Amino acid sequence: MRPVLALLGAAAALVLTGSTAAATVSVIITNKGYNPRNLTIAPGDTVTFANNDTVQHQVVFTPTTGVTCTPNPLVLAAGKTGSCTLATAGKYTFKDATAKGKNFQGTITVKAAPGGGGGAVTLTAKPTIVVYGSAVTLSGAQKNVKAPTTAQISAQPCGGGAATTAASTTTAANGSFTIAVRPLLNTAYTAVFGATKSKAVDVQVRPQIKLVRTASHRYSAQVLATASFTGKQASFQRYSVALKRWVRVRKVTLGASHAGAAPTMITVAKFRSGLAHGRLVRLAIAQANSVACYLGGISNTLRS
Repeated sequence: MRPVLALLGAAAALVLTGSTAAATVSVIITNKGYNPRNLTIAPGDTVTFANNDTVQHQVVFTPTTGVTCTPNPLVLAAGKTGSCTLATAGKYTFKDATAKGKNFQGTITVKAAPGGGGGAVTLTAKPTIVVYGSAVTLSGAQKNVKAPTTAQISAQPCGGGAATTAASTTTAANGSFTIAVRPLLNTAYTAVFGATKSKAVDVQVRPQIKLVRTASHRYSAQVLATASFTGKQASFQRYSVALKRWVRVRKVTLGASHAGAAPTMITVAKFRSGLAHGRLVRLAIAQANSVACYLGGISNTLRS
């Protein structure tokens, strides 16, 4: 028993005296359970599990985000050891999947050093307004991380749908990450590191509008989004050099919709205009004429 206590004492001393270097603490598994059952460590520290019992044991973590174990799964034969590095601040539970009783359950609190930001998570999006089908770059980080960890991106779509995991990525050693997402409609994104998450970042989406001149004075337009724009009003516009702004030529009522590549809906409009040749034109949908969960949109420009 003395060697075990000495090992635990040395590990505790390492936690207390270590300043910035990652520490290692030990949990001993016997036929009576875990010793100790409750630990507090810093992000990036490692917990070793030594099976001093005569039978096999398995250690299971909840949650698993930010937890890297060797071996994986952490199944330990009698006399064997394994280790887990916890890179993300938060509270984790661990238990023995092959044993019953509270003595085979434990808690690890991963707590950032005082004054170090408390493991705060940041998230930014560029750009914050995109055209349907375009990518948004999400960049963020968690403070006080000493090793690569997993960041999950949660997406909350406009309209009250359930939040989903839009992406998952492994961070750099300092906890930073960059990842691209493609929102289908107005969406709020959150970066999640275990039990810690960032503030939500809103990204707004414009419908994609394609304008084509099919013949002299004839035009065709397509509006792409996840929703139909049938019956909505658009504005066919020309650019006035004299006024230095766009002016309306005529209203266009958007027609029937059909399914494109899922989940895209394509709304079509065909119309005529007697506008003289050579004018710079476009088709615009004002915010007031858009559908729910989308901004207004503007097409490509072309010559009449």
